[in-house]
Amino acid sequence: PLIVQDPPARPQVSTPGRILLVEDDETNQKHAVRLLSRFGYNDVTIAPTGHDALEALSKHGYALILMDYQMPEMNGFTTTARIRERERQLGMYTPIIALTARALPRDREKFLAAGMDDYITKPIDRDVFKAAIDRWMRLSSTADSDFVALAGHEHEQVITTEASQRALR
Repeated sequence: PLIVQDPPARPQVSTPGRILLVEDDETNQKHAVRLLSRFGYNDVTIAPTGHDALEALSKHGYALILMDYQMPEMNGFTTTARIRERERQLGMYTPIIALTARALPRDREKFLAAGMDDYITKPIDRDVFKAAIDRWMRLSSTADSDFVALAGHEHEQVITTEASQRALR
């Protein structure tokens, strides 16, 4: 017998500035939300586990995802892989920034290879955090279809698109 699955439901379109913070540590959650608020980003959803992140993404669109690496049940790599798979099915793309205490140069490459777009080490440096958030929120808000189409395939190509070049100016 042929079994036909319905494609995943498309979440609501993201409101500008909506951020999903995937972080299990309550202290880190409060610190990140406080910084984001100071930077003017007040629409933040907290997902303490990877499963909670997937649930949130099934209901709402986000301009940006901040992803902790070490979480119970499902780590940041696995969560990112599931997000990217779902996005491929839906033809969508959301930038993901890794948040991690792993600070070796080769760690950055592992996070990027896992499908994340950027990498911020903990403890969070306020200026580095702000620069990364502002850059990716600007790219997300100015993204055209070329940016979205390329973003899921080749990280190196993302910065060559017209939308991202405009945002980087």
